[in-house]
Amino acid sequence: MRPMSRVVLARQASWQLADANCAGAAGQWAQWEAEHHRASTSLQAAAAVRAAAALCRDCPALAACADWAEPEQYTGLAAGTMYENGRRRPEGWLAPGPKPAVTAN
Repeated sequence: MRPMSRVVLARQASWQLADANCAGAAGQWAQWEAEHHRASTSLQAAAAVRAAAALCRDCPALAACADWAEPEQYTGLAAGTMYENGRRRPEGWLAPGPKPAVTAN
């Protein structure tokens, strides 16, 4: 049997995402991803992931979401966890890159 391309695998999974618990929650999802990106400690990063994971916990599209994130090489929250380039990361994983500066008011 010939291996399937990652594009075909992602397309097969993506049609199931319309029934996901997060469908229609793009704004909230973006906020959780931004909170994770701004996190400067593992505890802050884990808190951002747990908020999204609660929505994913009983999601009918949970497996399809993971099946989509991996071949798409997704970076961000998917299937109740963080992904970087399609690879699952542990709960307290900190996103690489500069963090926004903290300013005093």
